[in-house]
Amino acid sequence: MRWLTPDEEEALRIDFRDNERELLRSFWTYLAGVVVILGWIVAPGAQPLLRMLAGNAGYNAFAFLALALFNVMFACYMMYRSLNIHETMQLLVMRAPPDSAMLHWEAFRRSNQSPARPVRPFYFAVLLGLPLLVSIAIMFGMARVMWATHVLDARWTPLWSAWWIVFGLHALPFWFGYHNLGPTTRRWRVIAALRGVEPSFYDQADPDDDGGWPVDLVPQPDGTLLAHLGPGDVVVFSNPDLKPFHHGGRFVLTRESLRRIEHLGGRRRLVESLAAALGDAERVELRFAHTRG
Repeated sequence: MRWLTPDEEEALRIDFRDNERELLRSFWTYLAGVVVILGWIVAPGAQPLLRMLAGNAGYNAFAFLALALFNVMFACYMMYRSLNIHETMQLLVMRAPPDSAMLHWEAFRRSNQSPARPVRPFYFAVLLGLPLLVSIAIMFGMARVMWATHVLDARWTPLWSAWWIVFGLHALPFWFGYHNLGPTTRRWRVIAALRGVEPSFYDQADPDDDGGWPVDLVPQPDGTLLAHLGPGDVVVFSNPDLKPFHHGGRFVLTRESLRRIEHLGGRRRLVESLAAALGDAERVELRFAHTRG
């Protein structure tokens, strides 16, 4: 696999930032438009909504359908922008060199230490879902008016036909949403596993004492060992003196790396567990996780 050059990494980061800025700019422009329309509807002297809907011999209703259609298309646009952002970042993380800061950033972004992680799903749900909610509200309101009142004749075929067409087009943003949440999420999991950006290495907490952090070494299907570490151990393994032994999110345990861990003040229990894991082998690969008390 060919790694990205620094210039190629920078080009992808610029593309990511441009896409994200355009997504936010579009959302705030849309939100301003929603506020203006709501202000026009509820402004003093404005016609009642039912009369507005039924005006012009009922043809004003098509304007409301057009507004709903615009919201559907805008929701698709926003979700497509989101897919573009995922696409750029997946390529960047997948092809970033082993010593790239992007791998550390991706691992931190997924960890419990990320301040944005708890609110990120809600933020994107609002960002991508608001246009769709507005459209559904318009469609539901029109259906109520057409069916439950005589303001619009429920037997007026052209209006009902147009309503059902726009209603059917609501499947499009749900399809885009499925690709944002389904296949894209699965690809992120595969990439995270391939590049070793599992977030658990960074999920830290404060133990009551040193004995509360056992070092368990669990064999993995790929032949590596999964080491559960405490915060102090994370500090040791993050020391620059051990950088040569980190490769693609894994740590190469050798006699030399074990000597350096002990020299850096690694816990006796940690050193003993790693020595037992190494045994008579020349090297053993470790993946890291964190054990909560």
